[in-house]
Amino acid sequence: MNAEVKNRLMLTVDVEAFPKRAEKDHVERLIWGHYPDGRGGIGEMMDIADKYGVKLVMFLDYVEQFLWGEKILDVAREIHARGHDLQLHSHPELLPESFWRERGLPRLKVAGDATDEQANALFEFLCESHVKATGTDPIAYRGGGYRYGAGTLRAMRAHGVRLNSSYNSAVENQPLRAGRLPQFKWNNGCVEIPISYASLTPMREKFYPLNFNQSNFSVIPMGTSLENFYREMGDAAIAVLVMHSWSFSKIQESGYYSSPLPEHIARFDKFLSDIVGKVQIIDSRTALGLFDDYKLPLEGVASVDNMAAGADAFTRTNCIERMRSPSAYYL
Repeated sequence: MNAEVKNRLMLTVDVEAFPKRAEKDHVERLIWGHYPDGRGGIGEMMDIADKYGVKLVMFLDYVEQFLWGEKILDVAREIHARGHDLQLHSHPELLPESFWRERGLPRLKVAGDATDEQANALFEFLCESHVKATGTDPIAYRGGGYRYGAGTLRAMRAHGVRLNSSYNSAVENQPLRAGRLPQFKWNNGCVEIPISYASLTPMREKFYPLNFNQSNFSVIPMGTSLENFYREMGDAAIAVLVMHSWSFSKIQESGYYSSPLPEHIARFDKFLSDIVGKVQIIDSRTALGLFDDYKLPLEGVASVDNMAAGADAFTRTNCIERMRSPSAYYL
């Protein structure tokens, strides 16, 4: 690593296989990317990351065990065996009624509305699944659809999951609306590394997510978007690139994803080739270590209990950079 490297990036992958996104063979197609006429899923993502000596942070939806059974734990085992950073993801709306009935709880319909009891039941299941597959404890979480709430954060802390990467300043389902932020801390001790947004021009009229499948990433070089992020948010801010296990494919009119596209695979390879040595790619444990050792600042503290107050629930302590109004965001 070049001694002058000062910018940090988390390469994150949401690993999931929704029923509506493939006609059949959901895990094989949407996670492994195995199609009759091509391959390009998490195996290929890990191959490219390994080529450049970096780790992916892979958020696996353990809830899908209720859909696809042991195949989901096999995915977890393979990611862990290959040395990438396997962490928690969930779409609890997929949990069957029986899951909640067995625990004497009402069914959770909207993940962000979870009570403490529902959230604890969810995280007990997620953590037990992770330990079963890997023998290790998880430390990070991303909500499905970026959904989370006060119950989620309290349950995370109770189960030793200290890092959340669900705050998304441009999504309406967010319980805390405090504008575009770099990493910050919740007052229960959890750390938040938000989904990253950057402008395409110095005018900052529109902000786009650093999402591999966002249309601007196929027009504007991914490295340029990353440079814009650091210019706007400051060198101390951790950038978060969002991918999915199906990111090398393309959604079709049917709603199903296509066979993997070679140009998408090549674009990811080139992106890593361009930034390795210029940007430090970190995993969740490295990120927490930097905060614990006071080597990276946290922008401020947000109140778990008062998050509905929006910006008033957030107290700045570092002012890495004050940004424009969130009304300028573009999705």
